[in-house]
Amino acid sequence: MKTATMIVVMAFVLCVGSWAQAPEVQVASPEIAAPPGGTLITELNLSEADILGMIKQALPAFSQAVANASGEFGTMLQKLDLNTLAEAIAGIRQIHAMQFKLDPNVKPDVIMSFYQDQFSPEQGWNRVLYDASKGPKGAAAVYARSGQEFFGIGVDSAKQRAFAVRTVGFVDVPKLAAWSGQAIKVFSEMKPKPKPKPEAAKPPAK
Repeated sequence: MKTATMIVVMAFVLCVGSWAQAPEVQVASPEIAAPPGGTLITELNLSEADILGMIKQALPAFSQAVANASGEFGTMLQKLDLNTLAEAIAGIRQIHAMQFKLDPNVKPDVIMSFYQDQFSPEQGWNRVLYDASKGPKGAAAVYARSGQEFFGIGVDSAKQRAFAVRTVGFVDVPKLAAWSGQAIKVFSEMKPKPKPKPEAAKPPAK
């Protein structure tokens, strides 16, 4: 699923940028329908009017607050450069993400066909990416509309999961790409703490 997830993320970065100068238009609330055989297990729904707006306002202040933080966690936050992230997502107005648990008999092509119908050209959507190179193990697709709405879907059959995300608004793609690359580097350099070795069993007392 890592491959499908990375495909969706990178496609978002590339495709949003291609419409970065498009004129602003009114868009619908980013609803996501549950796929056939799917049960919702995780949902994230943020808008400019509530948590998303507060997050975007808080990021610069938080970045300044951790500027002199010490320790491994403080160093990691400094390297993440939250100011750049705040600037990159300043134009996003809504984010809706959902994770579904799939019934064992549900195939990726069923999920992909379902969302192809949901995000069809008749509704003004354009499928800008489709990847089923993993065959029966998974698939991914990205759709765009009006340069301000984007939808991504990824299916991981091995884990019986489908991941869907829909956004409304513009993204500063160069900054987001730079921040994403730096974040991946920071997380990849993090070394897991070694697990403590179990104590050797003591011989029974004589």
